[in-house]
Amino acid sequence: MQTVSRRLGRAMTLIALLGLGLLPAGPMPAGANPLDMDSAEAAEEFRWGVVAFHNGRFNEAILSFTRALSFVPHDPTARIWLGHAFYRSGFEQAALVEWQTVVDAGHGNQALDKLIEIVDVRRGVARELFRPERYVVTAEIAGVVDGDVRFRRPTSVRPRPDGSFFVTAFTEREILHLDANGALRRRLRGGLAGFDQPFDILEVDGGLYVSEFGADRIARVSERGDIIGSFGTTGIAEGQLLGPQYLAADRDGAIYVTDYGNRRVVKFDPDGRYVLSFGGSRGAFEGLENPTGIAVLRDEVYVADAARRAIFRFDRNGNFLGAIRDLGLTGPESIVVYDRDHLLISDSAQVALLEVENQVVSHPADLSALSGVRITSIARDANGNLIAADFDRNRVYFLADISSIYAGLHVHVERVYAEQFPEIAVEVSVSDRLGRPIVGLDSGNFVLTERNRRLELPPLAFAGYRSRRVTLSLLIDHSLEMDAYRDAIEDATVEIFDATTGDGVLRVVSAGADPSVVAPTGSGRLTAVQAARRGPYSPVPRFDSALRLAAAELVPHQDRRAVVFVTDGRFDVEAFAEYGLGELAAYLRNNHIMFSVVSVRQGAVDPELEFLVAETGGEMRYVYAAEGVAGVVARARTVANGRYILRYTSGADTDFGRAYLPLTVEAYLVQRSGRGESGYFGPLEF
Repeated sequence: MQTVSRRLGRAMTLIALLGLGLLPAGPMPAGANPLDMDSAEAAEEFRWGVVAFHNGRFNEAILSFTRALSFVPHDPTARIWLGHAFYRSGFEQAALVEWQTVVDAGHGNQALDKLIEIVDVRRGVARELFRPERYVVTAEIAGVVDGDVRFRRPTSVRPRPDGSFFVTAFTEREILHLDANGALRRRLRGGLAGFDQPFDILEVDGGLYVSEFGADRIARVSERGDIIGSFGTTGIAEGQLLGPQYLAADRDGAIYVTDYGNRRVVKFDPDGRYVLSFGGSRGAFEGLENPTGIAVLRDEVYVADAARRAIFRFDRNGNFLGAIRDLGLTGPESIVVYDRDHLLISDSAQVALLEVENQVVSHPADLSALSGVRITSIARDANGNLIAADFDRNRVYFLADISSIYAGLHVHVERVYAEQFPEIAVEVSVSDRLGRPIVGLDSGNFVLTERNRRLELPPLAFAGYRSRRVTLSLLIDHSLEMDAYRDAIEDATVEIFDATTGDGVLRVVSAGADPSVVAPTGSGRLTAVQAARRGPYSPVPRFDSALRLAAAELVPHQDRRAVVFVTDGRFDVEAFAEYGLGELAAYLRNNHIMFSVVSVRQGAVDPELEFLVAETGGEMRYVYAAEGVAGVVARARTVANGRYILRYTSGADTDFGRAYLPLTVEAYLVQRSGRGESGYFGPLEF
């Protein structure tokens, strides 16, 4: 049917040109003859290329754009689109060649230059080696404006995965929940009982905990902000507190709090039962004098001591492991995990970054130019910014890496849904220079322009960071070696099927000699299990083609996307006979598809699989591990997602579906911005 429509479309264009004298659809190079048959053919191929691209059929799009350029080789718009199709197909080098050809011919612009730069950076080693060197203040939120009190004495800031964050207002006895732009979402006040000088807030496994300095307790708080329980009482005995301050949690959900008045750290289990306390003088350790911030990294507990100007290390049982001194700290307060190798420390007016392995400290931010600053809390938000609480000046600051300000945001138009014209939906992705998703945006963060007309945008139709729905391809290794693991394949399929279908869909894809979808979306559990088990098992499985097929099945869907590969972790030499490892990684990455591995045997998997997992943010699990394999689905539901869908009503004239309608999308967040360009055709009208 599609081929028939395409032929009818071409016939319509040619008849219009020859019989009615109409212009061909789509872009035309300057000086082209309106009745030039090559231009007409190029315009028609271009149209079908754009339609195929927006439907996720990138191979067809590449063919159409290539044909268009065979008729009119110097059409810059067709060449830019060809680059986009190559990029989404995973052929990044080919995309860069096409885009650079346009620039070299003098048809480039700032958006294309930025796109080339970003894609080139993401392909190189710079992405792995990048470390922000200097953060600068890009915005601030004042607690008191013209006598209107929003908050006073902020002691703590705590980011959330959706880009929003909490601010603990010590004096006002409440906690503010602000969005990624710093706008107030809600106030948490503790319900009828209220908070008594809340100091810090911590989110652990979906539960909220607040340390109340004035009440000498840790409060459990509902999502609405009501106190629903507490633990710890006033005193000096075991399990009692005097002025609890900073909070931390370990991988088991145990809660640690710095007990300021008792000069120690107290540990509670996830249910609030007292476990132990530590930090007193023992042996060579002189004991904590003024414990402030606390963090858990690699199963070690790090405690700041403002009086001793040092960081002390303990294990999770409270045994003293050592001191980190001579760091040049003047009064360290909060400590949070920056990444797996570093801790972020607020130190009076400075921000310190501690590399724990070599005990080396750097200072990526310095706010001492602001008179009277005292940073009591610093944290890294979901978008890579730093957020700082200034206790004395009643301020909250946004700080951004200076290179990210110059680089801006990468805005890529993924797809335009125009089938219901004039109702249009535009799917865009927003990321930083290194490809990390930007989350927490709403319609007010976007500006959409169609044919130079700025459009008013209603609320977002879709925001990936809010969605937990996942579309998953379960890819089964059907090599001969896997024939011995049919029971393990069945067990993995059952668990992943059950974890997915509660809020998502799953299909099963065979990675055998002839890759195919063996259980389509909507199949029941029994059908999926039987398809995964039965094979056929082949001595020459085609992993690369199977992975492309599994991923291609996901591209048309707006949900979160994931491929889970069930395998013994070993590759045949023919695994990448058709597509290279880098091309497969780029295809997954550029279409926002997470790749995870479930291994049916214990032991190391081949490095190629490890590479794909690392490049796409997935996980590796053993099928019979104690924690099970459903976690790969949970991760797909919760990992940062920077995809958005904007809806609007177009007022453009489609010329019966033959007119190319260009559009641009701009995104703004604090001091960063970016711009993406695209276009579409309305439905053909006969």
